[in-house]
Amino acid sequence: MEKNYFKLIFVVSLVISVMGIFSEIFDYFNFTNYKPGTINMIIQYFLWIFRVIYVYIGFERSSLNVYNLIFYILLFFGSIFFYISKGKELRLIRFFYSVSVISNIFLLLQLILGNTVFKKDFNIDAEFQTMMYIHKIIGFLLTIFDVALGYKLLKFMGLGTELDTFKKQNSDIINVTETPKIDRFIHLFFDTMIMVSLMFGIFGLMINYYRYQTNRIPDWLINRFVITIFFVIIRFTYYTFFERIFGATPGKFLTNSRVITLKSEILDTVNIFERTFYRHIPFEAFSFFGKKGWHDSFSETYVVKEKSSNVKSSYIIWAFILCLAILCFYLYEIFIDKS
Repeated sequence: MEKNYFKLIFVVSLVISVMGIFSEIFDYFNFTNYKPGTINMIIQYFLWIFRVIYVYIGFERSSLNVYNLIFYILLFFGSIFFYISKGKELRLIRFFYSVSVISNIFLLLQLILGNTVFKKDFNIDAEFQTMMYIHKIIGFLLTIFDVALGYKLLKFMGLGTELDTFKKQNSDIINVTETPKIDRFIHLFFDTMIMVSLMFGIFGLMINYYRYQTNRIPDWLINRFVITIFFVIIRFTYYTFFERIFGATPGKFLTNSRVITLKSEILDTVNIFERTFYRHIPFEAFSFFGKKGWHDSFSETYVVKEKSSNVKSSYIIWAFILCLAILCFYLYEIFIDKS
């Protein structure tokens, strides 16, 4: 990685992580001790600007978006590991920006739908309405900027990454290291959680709209078949976007893995659609108990390892354990409050 890119990625990532952690924590205390007034409105506005990622899981807003906070903490550790390894440790930092890109793309979709199809009509004066329009325009532009920033940084970090290769004894043939099954499970877990959160964001928008307009949720919106179709659409969008542009999904970034063809090339759109289509074969997930999963073998694609850094995986695991502890404590506090 070029020296200029190394400095840029480290400084930007560290600043975003610190600003994000500060904004989420300060927003929580400001919300719990809220006092009406212009100063508080200005503070809330600047805290909103500081956020580069917005992950929303669930339909009810709480005073703390713990999911955002966790991602910023992971980015902070990722920035430190990135600096220590002199730009070689990319797992946490690429994971963050990949989630940032896709979550902000879906946030753009929510903003468009929320101001067109699912627009709520409020009885407010003209001056406040003008402020709302300005606020929405700024939010829209900031979201586009966040998508562009994450995309560019991911592209910079993709420059120079090589596949992990080895030679078998008494052979001149160079082989690539295939990703082990435990890592493939990690991909499935994290990618599924991210896709579910994206679906919740869109469904939350529609449910809140119908609750406001009719005070009831339409039956079709909670129909199992509709939810399944919607998730399939998100799945195709998710895998096509990441595997076509970057050759990896957020889950794969976490394990330094990449999807390639037989010729060690990034998949084209047809390959990805085939691969994603085969994921929906009944009981396909159980095919990984065999030698190779069906969506790999049928599409003739491979998930392989990139060259690892000199930062131990245990450090990454401890960062996730810390975030899991924060999440568990937060959910426990919510449970105690509601009980």
